[in-house]
Amino acid sequence: MSLTTYRITRDGASRLLFLLHGWSAEQHHLAAYVPLVDPDERFTAICPRALHDLPEGDGASWYDRTADGPVPGSFHAAVDALASFIDAEASAAGVPLDRCVVGGFSQGGFLAVARAGG
Repeated sequence: MSLTTYRITRDGASRLLFLLHGWSAEQHHLAAYVPLVDPDERFTAICPRALHDLPEGDGASWYDRTADGPVPGSFHAAVDALASFIDAEASAAGVPLDRCVVGGFSQGGFLAVARAGG
């Protein structure tokens, strides 16, 4: 799966850091935190843009939601898309999955936790 990404490539990095933004944000929003999360520059950071552009602004959403929470089918589709994306990026970089870290905020945090569990 091809997603729009913001990358911070670190020469010699042997790990990948995936940072997933929240609802109504964009791929570059969490990239500002990479120097704080990885001050020793051990990771190449990859910050993908969520799957669905929001009609009311510049941001995006990983999955549909209601007042009661995530729409299950949409959420599971986002988890699957993220898993495929991480697998493809890690494979292309020659980095094993056990050297990848996934974090996020808001919707991205839900996905990171879901990915960690499966």
